[in-house]
Amino acid sequence: MFFSFSRIVSAAAVVACASSALAAPICSVSSSGVRTGSSNSTSSTSGIANVGSLPTFTSSFATPTLTSTPVVSSAPAVSSTPVVSSVPVVSSPAVSTPVISSAPAVSSTPISSAPVPTTTSGSGSSNSTSGSGSSNSTSGSGGSTSSSGPHFLVYSDAWVSGENGPPNVSEINGYNVFALSFLLASGSVDQAQEWEELDASTRASIKSQYNAAGVKLIVSAFGSTEAPTSSGDDPVNTANTMAAWVKQYDLDGIDIDYEDFDAINSGNGAVDWLVKFTTQLRSQLPSGQYIITHAPVAPWFSNNAQFQGGAYLQVDQQVGSMIDWYNVQFYNQGASEYTDCTGLLTQSSSTWPKTSVFEIAAAGVDLNKLVIGKPATASDATNGYMDPATLATCVDQAKGKGWNAGVMVWEFPSASQSWISTVRGSAYPV
Repeated sequence: MFFSFSRIVSAAAVVACASSALAAPICSVSSSGVRTGSSNSTSSTSGIANVGSLPTFTSSFATPTLTSTPVVSSAPAVSSTPVVSSVPVVSSPAVSTPVISSAPAVSSTPISSAPVPTTTSGSGSSNSTSGSGSSNSTSGSGGSTSSSGPHFLVYSDAWVSGENGPPNVSEINGYNVFALSFLLASGSVDQAQEWEELDASTRASIKSQYNAAGVKLIVSAFGSTEAPTSSGDDPVNTANTMAAWVKQYDLDGIDIDYEDFDAINSGNGAVDWLVKFTTQLRSQLPSGQYIITHAPVAPWFSNNAQFQGGAYLQVDQQVGSMIDWYNVQFYNQGASEYTDCTGLLTQSSSTWPKTSVFEIAAAGVDLNKLVIGKPATASDATNGYMDPATLATCVDQAKGKGWNAGVMVWEFPSASQSWISTVRGSAYPV
């Protein structure tokens, strides 16, 4: 996803992979960070995936640097967009830039503002959110059971003039999950920080109003500028710290926007880190009491040599039963990737093979945990945008095929009531 902040750095993560006819892919990862001004509005964009003969890869969320919180590790300055020669170059979260033989080589690329955390996704079914339809189907070797859907989740990272904390719940009618972004290993920033700075009685009042309206209030963690595995953060300690924050500030759960592209692409302990982190997080935030979601980019479900068996396929196999659903980022992966209903739902391109919704499900991930993630406007991402009416058509088609997971969007306030009402359409009328 993306990040846009008034007092935080915004960064975008992108991974580019180029493969020759017979050789293993050569990937390059880069990072960038951009500070937005203190204007009353911020924009967000995320990394770019330029796809030619070889795949390019980018992330969607961005994470901020803060004033009252420690500054996130520096992210290299980047030029305007990834340059593609024979091998695409893309930006990624604030990560160091090691060069790896068959895995990503690192270089810098510029990214304007953005959230999911480029900026930028359980508990049991008793923590399900409101909305039509309900599914607790189980599939995959992980034996994971999805919480009741559909889920209509909106991220909030940008500072909004006159706002102090989340918007009035009446402003987000049509959504049933609101994600405050972001909580870093070093502390809260942006909307998460605003929530922390409210007094306890104000937080309790807002939370009560949201829950009465059937809306879960969660925090999103990490983002594209944070690389916990590459940075050597201990997964158990990090999980304990974040779980304690969720409890202290009385939220319904946490979304894990892990975007350590270097670790994922090099096979350098990312899956093991995520498994240990998620296991400890769930032990502290019990199923049925708290929501835990993850927000991987769609290509990480691709079972190929680059991701050594499918990075998030392995995560799902090992700890999928602990994750309520996946807020899959189907954007910033290439100009023509996931931009029509076929590519999004049933047959992705050869750039990122077998990473459409139903192809991921065929690989063993619970279909009703695959929430479709998209940017609200073209300016909220580098690419992958679909106009709301077209996306509504895809949602209707997916529901007709048995899918009932829902839709995620980056970000409020451009992801308005009108946007979600159009996207839900006749499949899930508001």
